[in-house]
Formats: sequence, C-alpha cells, structure tokens
Amino acid sequence: AVMLRGLRQLGAAPAQLGYVVPDRAVHGYGLTPAIVDLALAQRPDLLVTVDNGIASVAGVAHARAQGLKVLVTDHHLPALVDGEVVLPPADAIVNPNQPGCGFESKALAGVGVAFYVLLGLRAELRSRGALPEPEPRLDGLLDLVALGT
Repeated sequence: AVMLRGLRQLGAAPAQLGYVVPDRAVHGYGLTPAIVDLALAQRPDLLVTVDNGIASVAGVAHARAQGLKVLVTDHHLPALVDGEVVLPPADAIVNPNQPGCGFESKALAGVGVAFYVLLGLRAELRSRGALPEPEPRLDGLLDLVALGT
C-alpha cells in the first residue's frame, strides 16, 4: 500500500501501476517464477518487490529472462549457499541487510525500506524538475509505515 500510494503521489498514473499480492499458501514465500508469470499478465516493464525478493534468485532470474527490469526492496537476510551470500540478479537491490550496505538501521521493516525508496525517488525527481505541483508530501504515508513496522 505504501509503495503504490507513494508512486501515485509522485506522479505515476494509476494505469501505469499494477500490483500482485501473492497468496503464500498457494505461491509460497518470496518472488517465485509463478508470481512473476502472474505479474507478466499486466505487461510491466519494471517489477518492484516490497518486503521480499532478496532470497528469490530464481524468481528474479525468471523476470529478467522475460525482459523485465527488477528492483528488489527488502529487509530480510540474503540467501546463503554453502556459507556464501547469493544475491538475486536484480537491476537494483535496496536492503539494509545486504553485504556492504552502510545504512545504520539493520532492523528496518520492509515497509520502512519501501518508504526510503520513495524518499529517494522524490529527491531524484526533484533534482530533475519532474515532480508534480504542489510537491508531494510523503509524510501522510507514515501512519501506514508505522502500522507495517
């Protein structure tokens, strides 16, 4: 909800945004190839995960093989294979718990990671002069961020 509402506030038209909320009992955890196939029905160019994806190597690889760009936003620990961290082949990963990340708070929830991504996107759009007028205030999303934490 936070990512979708934030993207709308930052100027994305509703027709540009789709979403999939997988049923964990049916689809399992993380971004699976089956969930990617569900998303592909909406014909996206970009797939953004919220609160999952860091351990979804196969799902991200499947999305990339279908021509999608993938942004993983997550707070969970990455996958370990034979004691080595394995990251998914995403175009970008935002996760305070990935190796080498200097972000101070490793206890941030997934919704908080999504909120920080929106803040970064707003700053980038501002620097390009591409924000809608009046400039969106994302603080109205903080009640949802708090609930999700």
